[in-house]
Amino acid sequence: MGFNSPNPTWTLPQLKWLKRNEPDAFARIAKIMVAKDYLRFRISGAWQTDRVDAVGTLFADAQSQTWSEELCAMADIEVDLLPPIVNPVDQVGTVSRRAADDTGLSTSTLVIAGTMDTAVECYGAGAVKPGQGVIKLATAGTVSVVTDHLAHHNEVIDYPHVLPGFGFTITGTNSCASAHRWLRDQFFTGHAPGEPETDKTDAFDVMERLASTIPPGSNGLLFHPYLQGERSPYWDPKLRADFIGITMQHTRGHFVRAMYEGIAFSLLDCLESLRTQGLQLLSTRIIGGGTRSKTWREIVCNVIGSPIEVPENGDASYGAALIAGVGAGVFSSELDAVDRCVKITERIEPNRSLHEFYQEVFSIYKESQAKLAAINHRITDMQESIRV
Repeated sequence: MGFNSPNPTWTLPQLKWLKRNEPDAFARIAKIMVAKDYLRFRISGAWQTDRVDAVGTLFADAQSQTWSEELCAMADIEVDLLPPIVNPVDQVGTVSRRAADDTGLSTSTLVIAGTMDTAVECYGAGAVKPGQGVIKLATAGTVSVVTDHLAHHNEVIDYPHVLPGFGFTITGTNSCASAHRWLRDQFFTGHAPGEPETDKTDAFDVMERLASTIPPGSNGLLFHPYLQGERSPYWDPKLRADFIGITMQHTRGHFVRAMYEGIAFSLLDCLESLRTQGLQLLSTRIIGGGTRSKTWREIVCNVIGSPIEVPENGDASYGAALIAGVGAGVFSSELDAVDRCVKITERIEPNRSLHEFYQEVFSIYKESQAKLAAINHRITDMQESIRV
C-alpha cells in the first residue's frame, strides 16, 4: 500500500475533492497524469509515469510499485485510468511529428521518462549513498536523506530514489526563499535615509551585505518563518510567522540575519524530526537559490553543527539531464553519471563555539514556538470569523 499519510499534496485526495465539488468534470476523466507526464505525452504521445511520481499520487502500492485497486477505490477511480509505471531512466518514445513541427526538435530525439523535482534534485546533488543528505534553500526548504530501501515513517514523507532499490525520506519547511523574497519586496525595494534607492535586481545583494555585519543571534531578534503555516514537524496550517525580541537597536540588517537564522532553525527542526524516526545525515549537501548567500550557507552549517558540501550544480534541471544521459546511453548507469559529473566546489566546516551558542538560541526558538502556537490559532480563527 501507499506509505505516506493523506494530505492535500497527493492526487488521491484531490480527486476525491473533484468528485464531490465538480462531479461533471470528474465524470469526463479519460486519463490521469501528473504535470511532467502530461508534457511528455504532448511531446511524444507516450503515456506513462515513473515509480517515484506514482508513489506521489497516493494510488500506488509502494513496495510492489504497481497501482493499488484498494487505494483507487477510495477515490472511485478505475485502475486503467492510471498510466503504466516505468523507471525514471527508461526510454518511452521519440518526439512526435506534431511536436517536432511545434518545437523544432528532431523526430529522432529520444524521450526519457524522468521523475519529480525533489528526486532529481537529490540525485543531481550526488546524494546516492545511505545517510547522504540534502538541504535545499528554495521556495520551500527541505531536508532529505537517502536510505538503502524504501522506508516507511509516519511523521515524514518517503519516496523511491532514482537508484533502483533505494529510497529517500524528506521533510520540509513551507517558507524559505519565499520568505527571503517577501522580506525583500516589503522592506528592501525602496531606500532608507542616506541610502541609494534599491530595486529588486540588487536588493538581495544589499540584504546580504547588511546581514553579514550583524552578530550571530541578531542581538536577540528571533524569527519563526511560518508565513504559510508550517509543515514538519508541526503540520499545522494555523501557525503564523513572527519576529520577537524587537528593540530600538535593531536595524534592517538584523531582520535579514534573523530571517536567515530562523529558517536555519526551522530546518534543524526538520532534521530533528528525521532523527526521531531513526534517520541520521552522515554527510550533507546544500542546494537551491538561497545558497548564493555566503552568510546563509554558513549560518545553516553552524546551526546544524555538521560539515556541508556545496555541489557545482544542484538544481532539478541538472539531475534531469543526468537521468536523460543514462536513458540515452551516454552513461552506463545512474551511479556512473554521478561519479563522472557531480563536482563539489566548497566544503563548509561548522564553528563549534557558534554551534553551541545556536543550540541555546534554538531552545528559545522552540520554547517560544510552543507558547505562541495557541495564540497563532486564535489569530487565525479570528481572521476566519471576520471573513465569514
